[in-house]
Amino acid sequence: VELVLRFAALFHASYLNYTSPMHRFLNKDMIKYENINEEDEKELVAAFRNAVQIIKSLFGRHAFRRFYKGNRKNPDGMWEATTFSASIYDVVMYSFARADKQSVYRHLDEIREAFLYRMTADDAFIETIERGTSNKVMITRRFDIWRRQLEEILSTSNQKNPRCFPHELKTQLFEQNNTCGICNQRIQTIDDAALDHIEQYW
Repeated sequence: VELVLRFAALFHASYLNYTSPMHRFLNKDMIKYENINEEDEKELVAAFRNAVQIIKSLFGRHAFRRFYKGNRKNPDGMWEATTFSASIYDVVMYSFARADKQSVYRHLDEIREAFLYRMTADDAFIETIERGTSNKVMITRRFDIWRRQLEEILSTSNQKNPRCFPHELKTQLFEQNNTCGICNQRIQTIDDAALDHIEQYW
């Protein structure tokens, strides 16, 4: 419930209007929208679903968890196994709430790699997810860093890719076998399958 409220408060007020402490920021939104009207409710629900669907395609079961860069023992790096990161949740949920899904899907790999880079190599970003995560300065910096990165990626192409197969066929093939025919890796969700695009995501 708290995480949904965090999303709602940031969606309504934006991170630019965040003021600490977090509990007061959340209470303010909860009071303001206690009797939310139907139009605002539909907008909020649609934004939440949009963000969750995109993030599931991006990170699958690793959504909202930290990725750590590799070392001698584990050169490939590793995902945090158990700890849910509210700071990562906030920034990705907010950034994809209003995003055009098709535009994002054309850049899934690039966006995923960019976010992994921020978590492993960008000291300024890493600091904002490790300490003072509810501090206004840290929140603003964290959101600004990722917003600029995402805008840069999405600005490279605003045209919708034409499709060469109907979605029904894509669904049928995905249900028959969800393993990639090129790399033999499991495709997490149907939206990650690029079969129906003339120009592939990557």
